Formats: sequence, structure tokens, C-alpha cells
Amino acid sequence: MSINAKPHMSEARVSTDRTRAREQEILRVVASLTAGNSNKVLITARRQVLLWAQNKTLGVLPKEAWEYKSFEQLAGGRSCVAVRL
Repeated sequence: MSINAKPHMSEARVSTDRTRAREQEILRVVASLTAGNSNKVLITARRQVLLWAQNKTLGVLPKEAWEYKSFEQLAGGRSCVAVRL
């Protein structure tokens, strides 16, 4: 091969087989709450879960989180997603 020769297609091809980031569930919390004042218990439980999630993600959780709505907090490897049913 001369110095000015162009490489063959196989030599010039850029690999597109890079490993892609994958989402993987690492924690799922399921709980049963029973108490006389279920509304107060539910609000307390939601708040405690959000405080815990706030410590595990980067940045500040969006206002939808604190309004107990579905939200996404995307933060490079430390994302937090919640769905309210």
C-alpha cells in the first residue's frame, strides 16, 4: 500500500457496535399501609419515599414529585422515574 493510498472499506469503517447504555431496574418498593387515618399515613409515606429518592439522584426532584404526580428526573446514571396510578 502506498502512502497516499486510501484504506479499504473494512479499514475505514467506524465501529457502530458500541455498547449502549441500558436501563435496569435496581429497586422496586411495594408496601401495604394500614392505619386509622389512611390519608395522613399515605402522605407521610409518599414524602419519606421522595426524601429517600432525593438523596439517591442528582439535582432537585421536579415540582411534580412533591405534588405526588408522575415525574422523571433524568440525571446521567442516577435517574429517578415515578408513576402515579
